[in-house]
Amino acid sequence: NCNRMFFNNQFLETAPEIPEGVKNCSRMFWNCYSLKTAPKIPEGVEDCSYMFAYCGNLIKAPEIPEGVENCDSMFGCTNLKTPPEIPKGVENCRDMFYNCTNLEILPYVPETVEYKDNMFTGCKKAIINSLFL
Repeated sequence: NCNRMFFNNQFLETAPEIPEGVKNCSRMFWNCYSLKTAPKIPEGVEDCSYMFAYCGNLIKAPEIPEGVENCDSMFGCTNLKTPPEIPKGVENCRDMFYNCTNLEILPYVPETVEYKDNMFTGCKKAIINSLFL
């Protein structure tokens, strides 16, 4: 369980490796504003809710492995440009990219996603770009 492990750490720039066997990464890097590099999310993780919420300097999202079910409010990173692919099996993507104002494209959302309220709220650049694809 890595729930809130680095919660609100304003000095963390590079995330440490997440050990195998972890299932819960909820709020792991919440408000780690200086975080520039995301860790690899290992197989077996199920909950990534709020994992990178308010990580303002994060530009690239990590790959989300099969088996993750909850991505509720996972990002909310104003400088995030590249979204991850959302694997089949993810059920909750509520607010996943909320206020990711620099997101350049919208990811494909699989039919397994049951909850997707406000998933792209505030992603104006990506929404405008998707109109011209």
